[in-house]
Amino acid sequence: MESDAVDPYIETGWDPGFEANRWVVVSRIGPLLQVYQRPQLYKKRIYHVLHHIPVTDWELNWDFQLLSNLCVGTVNLDIRIQPTVEYARQHLQALPDLSAHVHSSMEKLLKESVQAELEKIEKGHWLTKGLESIETDIEDLANELLVIHEVQCRSRCQIQAKFKELTAEQLEELSGHFQFHEVYLDLLRVNNVLQAHHAEQQHQLEQSNHKQKLEHKQGEIEQLRSAEELRLEQDKDLTKALITELAEEERRHTIKRKSDGRQREDDVKHEMILKEMETDAQQRDQELRLKAAKQKEILLQREVDLLKLEEQKRQLQKELDAYDVLD
Repeated sequence: MESDAVDPYIETGWDPGFEANRWVVVSRIGPLLQVYQRPQLYKKRIYHVLHHIPVTDWELNWDFQLLSNLCVGTVNLDIRIQPTVEYARQHLQALPDLSAHVHSSMEKLLKESVQAELEKIEKGHWLTKGLESIETDIEDLANELLVIHEVQCRSRCQIQAKFKELTAEQLEELSGHFQFHEVYLDLLRVNNVLQAHHAEQQHQLEQSNHKQKLEHKQGEIEQLRSAEELRLEQDKDLTKALITELAEEERRHTIKRKSDGRQREDDVKHEMILKEMETDAQQRDQELRLKAAKQKEILLQREVDLLKLEEQKRQLQKELDAYDVLD
């Protein structure tokens, strides 16, 4: 029976009438004793004692064995309880912890009553119909027992039951008990269904394992294919990069070769120009030398002519001077 994820006690068919703020007043004045629920407009007196009666949770768990210990299981009975004012009035000695008194006084009765309900399991109908109806009967039984004893409550029951694994010999032995004949037939039918279900599960498991292996192998192949494609792509990129680098290297070499050729041509031209300049310079120097020699020769000749003129001038002056003396 499934549990509610929010509150396993919430049901629509049973209203326990819990009160979050339930207080009981115990009033003692001499021999006079009164027990009543605290009213809304309450004024505490010195002869009053207040006791809070909270809502508490009570969990009962026990194992059971049926059908000569062939059927084993566990009962989980969760009960939310709140004793009434009348319960407090009947059990004043248990105040202030009435919940503990409920536990100690009702546990044995609840287990005995539930055990009687568990005997329905021996009929075997739950093998095909499930345990929900038995769980509901136990919840109703627990609620009724506690309400009869002035305890408001809401119960929640879960039963986990299973048959031990039976061999063919044990099934045959069980078939001989007339009182278990109906259970035997149901158990045999369920056993056959379980075997068929187990075989189907085994087949599905084998198919699933085989499928997983194929998917794993396909995954490996896909990884290898992807890795190979990546490697080829990387090789293509590397080859492309190498081709580009070689082309660039060839371009630089061509440019350098052309540049070296032009440089050699320029060097040859420069050498020729230098030689021409050197030849011209030599020719000019030679011409200048010849011109200077001629100029020097002319100057020397002029100096000679001047000397001659000077000599002639002196001779003429001497003659003039000699002439003047004669006069």
